[in-house]
Amino acid sequence: MPKFSDSSVRAALSGRLAVRVYPFPGADDVSVGVRMLRDHELDSARAAASDFVRKHKIELVIDPEFFDRAIKREVISRAFVDAAAPDDAFFGSQDDVADMDAALVAACFELYSRHQIYVDPYSHCDAEEVDELLELLGKSGTSAETWRLFDAPTLWSFVLSMGARLREMSPQRS
Repeated sequence: MPKFSDSSVRAALSGRLAVRVYPFPGADDVSVGVRMLRDHELDSARAAASDFVRKHKIELVIDPEFFDRAIKREVISRAFVDAAAPDDAFFGSQDDVADMDAALVAACFELYSRHQIYVDPYSHCDAEEVDELLELLGKSGTSAETWRLFDAPTLWSFVLSMGARLREMSPQRS
């Protein structure tokens, strides 16, 4: 049985990390590559957002969504790459992302979320597997506590993935 560190397993998982090309939100003539961030890259994005909050002495009581917005900007700056040269970042710096308006940041993060759905292993679940997952989540006496462990972008991505999968499985209405 291969282990995670074996090349065969890594090769099978590499497709999830491949760059996919999309039109940049609001500029259909501009292409952007989007890649799935690895877990340590998401941790790094969250840490950078936390550093930003501390550096600017942002009072999260006044704006509790500030941290989530900072995480989204960090994720966007890391996940968006040059469509023609995927080893190159799409944005020159984090300041480029910060200079975008809120609607464009939201659209870019939505694009990243759609890319997550595209590579999500749950997207290949059949109806029975989705029902089992939902039943498991519903039965858990600690499910509310479990959900609190996740940040808003992660929960949003999960909801989008499951919603898309459930929509695909539901009977078509005429």
